[in-house]
Amino acid sequence: MATGRRTVPDQLPPPFVERMVFQHRFGPPLFSCAEHGEVGGWLGLREERPIDIATVAVLADAWFPAPWPRLRALAPAPTIDLTIHFRAPLPIADGLLLGRFRNRVVRDGFFEEDGELWSQDGTLVAQSRQLGLLIGAEV
Repeated sequence: MATGRRTVPDQLPPPFVERMVFQHRFGPPLFSCAEHGEVGGWLGLREERPIDIATVAVLADAWFPAPWPRLRALAPAPTIDLTIHFRAPLPIADGLLLGRFRNRVVRDGFFEEDGELWSQDGTLVAQSRQLGLLIGAEV
């Protein structure tokens, strides 16, 4: 998808999505009871500006949660803890980053998510590790 909107059935996206670009490339459909949680694609800001530390921090938590393909229906998923490891010198030129986010564990209402953000030239820009909460999840 080339627009800032991500498709979540019967839900309005959060306002920040209007300022972003998301182009889906990885993972099964949302809420499809998939066997694994993987999501991602090209993402960035609509605003033309260099990609700096603040931008990478936003992008590391902008994509919809990796466990959503494993669920039957939407479950809000606030971030409890997010760690970002910056792996390349910043800032870098404006453009989209390729984000890939994977989920291996959903337990007792919590999930973990490992993310990677790559530049268009194949440089690993950042890695992230997130602990999130799934509110009312139906697996």
